[in-house]
Amino acid sequence: MTPLAIRCIVGMTILLLAAGLGSHLLRKRLSASQRHVIWTAAMVLSLLLPVLLQWTPPATTLVARGGVEVQRILITVTPDPLPAPTNWPRAIWLGGMAAMALWTVAGYLRASKLLASSREFATVDGVAVRTAAELKMPAVALGPAILLPESAAEWPAERLDVVLTHELAHVRRWDLLWRLAGSAVCCVYWFHPLAWWAAAQQRRESEMSCDDQVLNHGCPN
Repeated sequence: MTPLAIRCIVGMTILLLAAGLGSHLLRKRLSASQRHVIWTAAMVLSLLLPVLLQWTPPATTLVARGGVEVQRILITVTPDPLPAPTNWPRAIWLGGMAAMALWTVAGYLRASKLLASSREFATVDGVAVRTAAELKMPAVALGPAILLPESAAEWPAERLDVVLTHELAHVRRWDLLWRLAGSAVCCVYWFHPLAWWAAAQQRRESEMSCDDQVLNHGCPN
């Protein structure tokens, strides 16, 4: 495993632990939406670590009062070369990453297939609401569109209002996109339990934020 890979793992661990600690200590002061922002920011930064850790500031030219240019030279100290790392840790990492990516893509393809086979139900605030026979729970699909079970046609008006308000909140918050960041972290750091725990916390805060929207809308939770 390369030094950069090790630094990325350490940096990702620090970022997600800091997000978890901050969310816990400030739980009473921050809303679910704000805690969701913290988790999402930590995940996006975790994905950018390979770029951020290799960035170095460019050299600058300083001009003295007398008009003499002074070139500031950045000196990089290169440590003694390390023994060439073996290829199998990298192969295992990339293999697991590829498997997780395929699993994630397969999930989106299943959702797309479900959307294609769904039936039109209604349109709420410009968002299509459709029903699908195979669906057990309400969901949001790319489009965006809200998917409901076929039994939704028999739901009481109050329940339907609560469900649609909750799912519309997901659409307005772009939660499907932000969850993609969580899925990407789980793909890249698939071997790290903290990645899966952080993604679960992000989803939890997302759901709680939408519940808050339901309460603010005046619907009973």
